[in-house]
Parts: sequence; structure tokens; C-alpha cells
Amino acid sequence: MKRNLALDRFRGMAVILMVAGNALSDMTDIPAFMRHTEDIGLSFADTIAPLFLFAIAASYRQSFLKHLRAFNAKAYLNYAYRYLALIGLGTIFSAGGALVSHETSWGVLQAIGMAGLLALPLLKFSPWVRLAAAGAMLAAYQLILDNFLLDAVLGSSHGGFFGSLAWGAMLILATVMLDFWQKGVRPFLAGSGALS
Repeated sequence: MKRNLALDRFRGMAVILMVAGNALSDMTDIPAFMRHTEDIGLSFADTIAPLFLFAIAASYRQSFLKHLRAFNAKAYLNYAYRYLALIGLGTIFSAGGALVSHETSWGVLQAIGMAGLLALPLLKFSPWVRLAAAGAMLAAYQLILDNFLLDAVLGSSHGGFFGSLAWGAMLILATVMLDFWQKGVRPFLAGSGALS
């Protein structure tokens, strides 16, 4: 498979925006739209994580399906290890941050790792199944927020462990959007079945 230069540039832009956004987050003299919202809302800075998840989704499903055809069920273990490694690295970085008094118990690597693990069991299914699963995840997440965990999620970096449910739903939705963009919606409306 040839390397997609546009995708590499998109990923690079997402990484640069994420690093810049995190570096600017502690500054008080920047405009509000350049900072994450402190409560419920949306700013430019809040769009960077979904952009990054979209960059991950751009190759995640296709790569996984290729490995699934070659290695069968072992592909699930390989991809689970990858995302568990991200969670582990994030935990090490969070511990290092705590040593220099920048306490973050849940960082972006943990959130991405959990999102990858949540999306993994759904990758082989059709976009409609993934869309329904992501919608159900977001509905459950909203119910949990409204009734129990809003303060805990808002008070945690990147939404904390429970915020990972939303990160996972975003990653799954991104795989659906990419399927529709690459193939159009019509082939999926023709009733190709639950598995694609």
C-alpha cells in the first residue's frame, strides 16, 4: 500500500495543533476561543481532539481489517496490545507529571488508548452497526453525565476514565464518516448485510 502524503500531513497538523493547544492552555493572555471551555461548551481548542481521532480513524479500520484477514482472531490481540501500550505510556507520563507538580491522572494517551479499545470490537461491522453502537454509547454517556458524573468528568483532564466513552464513540463515528466519504452512502443503503 502506498503511503498517503495528504493523510500524513493531516496527522502532522493534528499533532502540531494538539501540542500547541496544550502549551497555550495554561496561559491567561490568549483569547477564550483558543482555550478549552471550562464547563460545557465548544471552542476551537475543543475541536483538536476530534480532529486527532479522525486522523487515527483514517487508517485504523482498514489496517485492522487487513490484519484480520491475515491473522484471524490474533489481530484483535495485536491491536489491543497497541492501545493498552498507549494507556501504559500515558500512565507513565502522568506519573512523571505528578512528580513535577503538574498533576494529571488521565492524559490524552490514556483517552486515545481507551477509545481504540472501545472501537476495536466494532471495526469489522458495517457502518450502520457502528453508527448505532456509537449513538448508543453517546446516549448512555449523556445519561450517566446528567445523573451522576458531570462534576467528575468536568473536573478531570480529558474527561477522565469515564470521558473515554465519548472518545471511543467519536473514534467509531469517524470510521463511519470515512466509510461514507470513501464509498458514498448508496452502497451501504443497498443492504449489504451487517458485516462488510
